[in-house]
Amino acid sequence: MIIRWLGAFRGTGQSLSDSLVWELSQKERQVAAEILQKFEGSQISSKVGLLVKNRAVIRRYFSDVWSETSEDGRLIKNRRQGEASSPHKEAFCFPDYAAIVVKKGVSKQAIDACMEHKGSLPILLLTKKGKLIPWRAEMA
Repeated sequence: MIIRWLGAFRGTGQSLSDSLVWELSQKERQVAAEILQKFEGSQISSKVGLLVKNRAVIRRYFSDVWSETSEDGRLIKNRRQGEASSPHKEAFCFPDYAAIVVKKGVSKQAIDACMEHKGSLPILLLTKKGKLIPWRAEMA
């Protein structure tokens, strides 16, 4: 499973609502996302993300490679695998999403923003053991 966490990699100062609108409107540029293995929780502190479709994955790395965007919009790695101190695994992907993902403890404001901008995407809760389940209001 691969998740593009909002505000996780170079926060922009935008609101969550603005970030969702912007991320969901992007079609061509590449994005960095976290790779999660079965039964593994996220290493990223963000509470809202986008589940990347498997067909959108360009390249997987077994560690954080500190990606940067080139002039033509492609992602390039800035470090070799294993050099970064962050423990998460990274993937380069096209912005093609299957769902909005939230973590336990996400704020009501964040859920409201997700509901407002989700379109046809379902909202899923990522459990501490790395399982995705349909989000329900009583989970907040």
